[in-house]
Formats: sequence, structure tokens, C-alpha cells
Amino acid sequence: MKLLEYINQAIYGPPKRMRGMGAKFVMDVLAQPTFQTIDKSKVWGIDISGDYDGIVDCQKLKDAGASFIIIKCANGSLPTRLYKENYDAARKAGLIVGAYQWLYRAANVPIGSQVSACLLASAGRPADFWMVDFEWTYWMGQPSNPTTSDLWGMIRGLEMATGKKPPIYSAPGYLNEFFNGDAVFLSYPLAIAQYKVSQPNSVKPWGTAWSFWQAADNADGSQLGVDPKNSKAEDLDYWRGTLDELKAFLGISDPPAPIPTPVPVPDPVPVPTPAAQWQITEQSDNRIVMEKK
Repeated sequence: MKLLEYINQAIYGPPKRMRGMGAKFVMDVLAQPTFQTIDKSKVWGIDISGDYDGIVDCQKLKDAGASFIIIKCANGSLPTRLYKENYDAARKAGLIVGAYQWLYRAANVPIGSQVSACLLASAGRPADFWMVDFEWTYWMGQPSNPTTSDLWGMIRGLEMATGKKPPIYSAPGYLNEFFNGDAVFLSYPLAIAQYKVSQPNSVKPWGTAWSFWQAADNADGSQLGVDPKNSKAEDLDYWRGTLDELKAFLGISDPPAPIPTPVPVPDPVPVPTPAAQWQITEQSDNRIVMEKK
């Protein structure tokens, strides 16, 4: 089965998002593309493919105002090339790190293998959260879209392995066609992808209660630490609330402030004893005479 995965990826390449790919292609080849303005009043970050974006300058990304980065760690059961390098760069910069996996149908790649690959790819470099990418997918050049059953197996496998409920990434169009909207999924966070809208559409069973929103695929990568030789336009993601709420949501605790090293207090300088002001002498007749100096 894994041999078929390698053949599929060797012939057709790692999966790319079909939604908006035409616009993204134009964005990447135009000399002066138009980029999406980032709303920096929100908590935001980017997601990267782990294959196409190269190694991101995450300090530049952090300095631009980003709070998080979501890095693809696996396509089906195949690891991406640059997860570890980007993870290390993100941790060094102090970014929150998410890892996502592109889900394939169980008929093409066993779900257990996909769960294991996601965990193995991030072994020794655990993400703050794992996300499942549930969207339009091809197998051997033909549509082979994951189903609700495939999604359930994947998120339950990750949850049992990590103790955390993985967010589900998808788009309204895909969810409306290939997802049954069962209320059992309400306890799993939604990462919704929808562009050129003021707010994403309502989708079952979450309604409008999304956790992450991929609002654009054309943020200016050159301003976010991405080498334009690799990619000019990047996916832009928002978190629903404040940074403190995101950290609480992910169970992240800020390290306590270091205890300051005590400043040594010098020993007090002794107060000199005043010189004696009186001369005391004993006379031959045993009288004591005190004379002022």
C-alpha cells in the first residue's frame, strides 16, 4: 500500500489545495501580485505545506506579529520534507506550533497508517496541536475524497494517542457535500477555510462557532519570512479570540518569570569611634586629672 503512495506522490506530487489554486498560481507568477492585508488586531498566523515553502524565517514571522504557525507533517502516511526544520525554527522564535496531516480515504491509505505517520513525523518535536486536513483529494490523478467515516477514524486515533482533540480543517463546500454534520463532531474544534468574506458561512454541526479561520491564501510571504523563490503567497489564519484564550485552549502555560538573582548587600561600613576628647592622667598624690585636648 505504501508503495502506491510513493508512486502516487512521485507522479502527481504532494497534494495541493484545489480550492483557489488557480488564483494562487497566478499570485505566485505575477511580478507584482496583490496581497491580502493582515488584520493585526486579531491573533493570526500562517500555515505552510512542509514541502513547497522552504524553511521559513520564523523570527521574521514572529516580528511581523504572528502568534502561531501550522506546519504540514504528513501527506497520508508519507512525511513532509521540512517539518522538523520549520518546527525547530518556530520553537526558537517562540511561536505556537500546530502540525497538520492531509487525510486520504481509508480505501487508499489505511487510517491507522496515517495516524502513525502523523505521530512519527512529529516524534521528538511535539506540536501544541494536531490538525486534520479534510478536503478535496486525488488518488492516481482521480478524485478520491475522504468521507465522514475516514475523518472519524483519523481524529479519534490522534485523540487517543495525544490526549487532545484535533481541530478539523475544511471548507463549507466540502463539508456540505462529503460530511454528514453529526453532532458528535461538535467537541472537535473547527478550522474553516473561506476567502473574500467578512465571516465564514455557517456549517453543521458547529454553526458559526469556528476556532480557526483560514481567511486568505495570498498573504505576502516575503514579509512573513518565506523566500519568494519558494512561494510568494501564503495562507493566512486567524484564531477566534485573544492570545491568552488560545494558550488556554491549547493548555499552554507561560513559563514563570525567573527569580531574580539577589543583589549582594555589602556589609555596613563600621562607624568610626570618635577620638577621645579628654586626656586623663593620674597625679603622684593619687588625684585624677582630666584635661580637654
